[in-house]
Amino acid sequence: MSDDKGYQKDINIEIKSRKEKGVMFSQAMKNHQLMGLFIQTPHGIISEFAASLGFDFIILDGEHSVYQIDQLHSMVRSNRNTNTYTMVRVPTLSYEYISRYLDMGADSILIPQAQSVADVEKLKEFVMYPPDGKRGIGPVAMVDYGLSIGSFKDDKYKSTNIALQIETKGAYDDLDKILEYDFIDSIFIGPVDLSMSLGVFMEFDNPILIDAIETIITKTKKAGKSVGIYGSTPDSASRWLEKGANYVAIGTELSLMADGLKLFLDEMKS
Repeated sequence: MSDDKGYQKDINIEIKSRKEKGVMFSQAMKNHQLMGLFIQTPHGIISEFAASLGFDFIILDGEHSVYQIDQLHSMVRSNRNTNTYTMVRVPTLSYEYISRYLDMGADSILIPQAQSVADVEKLKEFVMYPPDGKRGIGPVAMVDYGLSIGSFKDDKYKSTNIALQIETKGAYDDLDKILEYDFIDSIFIGPVDLSMSLGVFMEFDNPILIDAIETIITKTKKAGKSVGIYGSTPDSASRWLEKGANYVAIGTELSLMADGLKLFLDEMKS
């Protein structure tokens, strides 16, 4: 829609998501370089709108936002009808959160604040079924509320994609050991927390941080796993894609909204 003053303009969306029918998120990460967005607002309108713009994936941020479990569940399920993969970041490393988030049937779950390889061993118990772990199975959304539970006989981990954040010095120091765990599909780098943990907070051009990020990317890909990173600007996103990252989250919907609103206000007031 458009009026003579250009108050509201048509948007011709040409960018298409790289989500392919029948292709799991873990495989898509290896087939293409993917572009995504963190979603902080706990409402399906926002996630559906972001998906319609052509983002390859969204991350529902259960760690730093105010999501309730029913809101996350509804957003995960409704997003299955879009062309965008859904990753959910859990609030903390606990069976209560991880098992329930997995049961929703998200394409991936993201585990923050791992401090060492000991946390990864604990995580293994939460995400693996017996005899490898302690995860339970029930009539949940992931198996169509029990209707497809028999499919687990063929491949009980087919739809489970586990991404681990490397954002602490302890996890970085234990990276080689962490990458030995087969159940971890992907590593996601959190530059802000990692910079703080390495003593160079918000110094994104500091050689200490740059070297750490490049090391994580190189070692992760050598281990046959995909690697992603948070890039809050087009320049930083492009930088890490060029360095070999498989997927990049380019900020949050609120940060992008703020940028757009500030630009509009500045133009109107100038």
